[in-house]
Amino acid sequence: FIRNFGELWKGLYPTLATGGSAIILSTPNGVGNQYHKLWVDAENGSSSFKAIKLPWDVHPERDEKWFENECRNMTKKQIAQELLCDFASSGDTFLNIEEMEKIRVQSRLPIESWGPDKGVWVWKYPIQDHKYILTADVSRGDASDFSTIQVIDTEESEQVLEFKGKIPPDQFGILIYEIGMKYNKALVCPESNSYGYATITKLKDMGYPSLFVADKRFSYAMDVPASKIGFTTNQNTKIQALTKLEEYLRTAKIRIY
Repeated sequence: FIRNFGELWKGLYPTLATGGSAIILSTPNGVGNQYHKLWVDAENGSSSFKAIKLPWDVHPERDEKWFENECRNMTKKQIAQELLCDFASSGDTFLNIEEMEKIRVQSRLPIESWGPDKGVWVWKYPIQDHKYILTADVSRGDASDFSTIQVIDTEESEQVLEFKGKIPPDQFGILIYEIGMKYNKALVCPESNSYGYATITKLKDMGYPSLFVADKRFSYAMDVPASKIGFTTNQNTKIQALTKLEEYLRTAKIRIY
């Protein structure tokens, strides 16, 4: 296991330009890390690496009996990592393998993509009289993290739009405004931490009509300060949100595409 592989790779990669070559061999360890990114880029052809997957059954002396015997002494995570070469199920994930498989099966391509770098994916257009909620996770816009948007139809309990991209917080506010207004003035609940304040301020300046306020002492009729708008992400609220999400996915109360 190579610690800080992402930082190390920044120094190693330029040496390949002089004619060198690299073979990177590992079992998966979750998604979102540098090894996973290298794998995804190789698999979709956006890099010069060639993706080769070697699960347990490529070995000529291993059969189902061998596999079943091995699985008796391993956890689901270990099976995914050591035998199945499964990135999604091999990391420390909040959802179990079965729930992630349900999401994978029901995933589908959007009917339209637009916005910055075509990062806005649309699965359903707004329906008159339907109510929508828009949530937004705000990043700085020029680092490794992404800003994201999810729009949920509360009448049908399904995902209708999402965005993932790198965009400055104030410009992100403009994008949220445009999407929110399209979806019947959706209730917008942005993350209020850190860079989220700049996004919320932009939405207030533009006069967005429906912003989530957690403090019940305030109402939309009042001039709500930006500090009272949105959702504060901390250790407690994150666990609450994830727990509720897991419940809704496990009990099929929401459809994610």
